[in-house]
Amino acid sequence: MMVELPRLPLISLDTAEETNTHEIARGHHTVIDFWTTRCTNCPDALDKLQHLAATSSNVRFASICCDSLDGAREIIGRHDDMRWSSVHHYFMEHADKELCKQIFGFKKVPFYVVLNDRNEITQYGNTINWDPIYLLMGLPVVPQADENAKPPTNVNVVSTGTSDSKIPIEDTHDEFIIEDLDF
Repeated sequence: MMVELPRLPLISLDTAEETNTHEIARGHHTVIDFWTTRCTNCPDALDKLQHLAATSSNVRFASICCDSLDGAREIIGRHDDMRWSSVHHYFMEHADKELCKQIFGFKKVPFYVVLNDRNEITQYGNTINWDPIYLLMGLPVVPQADENAKPPTNVNVVSTGTSDSKIPIEDTHDEFIIEDLDF
């Protein structure tokens, strides 16, 4: 049995409607990027998601800002001139962000969660193995010329406590550290 993404409330930055993590991924292979408005590495991560999202409809790409609703709206832009327009954008309240930090153990952003089309987590970490996503999109799995498009090299498999549930996770040390923020 695979681990499912917890059902957590979100606000769509595009429509201001309330939704949840299950709804944004329902029936789709999905890559979720957790980010903050003060992270200097997060725009590059969102640029990569935008490029991939504009390339294929086989995978859904979503971003979840977890520090400032107004700041996220300002960074993403107006609907008619939305930055990263091929990515679905959401906001998560502080308490739910803290729950995600406990569940996934993340302390740095950008932080990714990859789901299959049954809302089961297949990967999570500060960087992920992009090869399975590239395959779903029909893209080559060899490293590309874009430095950000290189698949990671240090994937570790960790057990989530369930005997047949293995989730690849990576450990990197140069991302923005969430605990440094007062939010």
